[in-house]
Amino acid sequence: MRRIIAFWSPLFTAHMDAWGLTLIIAVVCTLLHDAASADRSGLLLTLTVTCWLAFAVNDYFDAPYDALDDAKRQRNFFATRHLSQPLLVVLLGIIVFMLTISYASYGWRGLLVYAILLIATWAYSTPPLRLKSRPGVDLVIHGVFVQTAPYFVCLFLLGSAWIELDYLLLIGFFLSSLAAQLEQQTRDYEVDSLTEGNSTTLLGRRTAVLLMRGASAGVLILLLVAIIGRLVPLFIVPFVLICLPVILHRFLRRADEPRSQRLIVVLLIVALLYTGGIWSAAVIQNSDLFVR
Repeated sequence: MRRIIAFWSPLFTAHMDAWGLTLIIAVVCTLLHDAASADRSGLLLTLTVTCWLAFAVNDYFDAPYDALDDAKRQRNFFATRHLSQPLLVVLLGIIVFMLTISYASYGWRGLLVYAILLIATWAYSTPPLRLKSRPGVDLVIHGVFVQTAPYFVCLFLLGSAWIELDYLLLIGFFLSSLAAQLEQQTRDYEVDSLTEGNSTTLLGRRTAVLLMRGASAGVLILLLVAIIGRLVPLFIVPFVLICLPVILHRFLRRADEPRSQRLIVVLLIVALLYTGGIWSAAVIQNSDLFVR
């Protein structure tokens, strides 16, 4: 059992910051629109698995490039482990089928969203398009789909009326996703310069860092506007405090210094624990048992 866990665990933990953030974003959207219930847990799980799948597909097609760098190779499950093509096809088929059933439960809205997400996953990571290696497009796709899409999809499938904070959060998530992509590209600048290239290899590391800091400053400004305008409920304040060290670190470190992965993991765990607490409390409060 230990060998099985040791073999498969990197496939789920390598991008914990991505799918964990997706879960948090979906919970925030659900709570803001007073839609927390045990039944909604399925939607949260579906969005989280969709994010995980997208990053797993990306890792699969990145494996030949990541194998050229020891640090990136260790972060890529498919660069350090071999799985047969039939097994991969079966596993992918099972996951896609289960997600299809889940999205189909939301009718045409769910199937439309799922189709768009699958197309984006394919176009971003796989040849011949492989949009992640096309300067400019790589940033737009990352900005639209990584943090912005989970909130929008959740809002779309819930069918909730939009509030002012929704617009601010969507813009903030886009800028945050943009900053995160530039941060990752500056970290991998040397390796990417020798392989496919991207926006950062075209613009240069210093310019990319300036853009990353500009996008991060935009996020801080939006948060300030939301707080001054009293648009932020109290339950969101801890999330803001948890995110601040990551954002501020982008301004304090050198351009060639990578982000602190340990800091991100610690803050993510704290955020997930808090998310679980407020989600559970909201579900209990909205349950028939509590009302009675």
